Amino acid sequence: MPINHRASHARSCAVHVAQKYKVKRSEIIVMVKKKCSVDLMTANTDEQITSAVEVLNYLRIHGLDA
Repeated sequence: MPINHRASHARSCAVHVAQKYKVKRSEIIVMVKKKCSVDLMTANTDEQITSAVEVLNYLRIHGLDA
């Protein structure tokens, strides 16, 4: 898939995590940036998107305090 489509999908995943924990998507995006130094709003490489998705998956499974 093109990078911009994958980045959009990652941001959609952030929405799902935010809904699960009843917080704003922007809070999840900040958490991702703190954990892997990737800003989901400007991610533009495969490595950045993969790192961000890994963090999102971790947060989804283990919670926001993990």
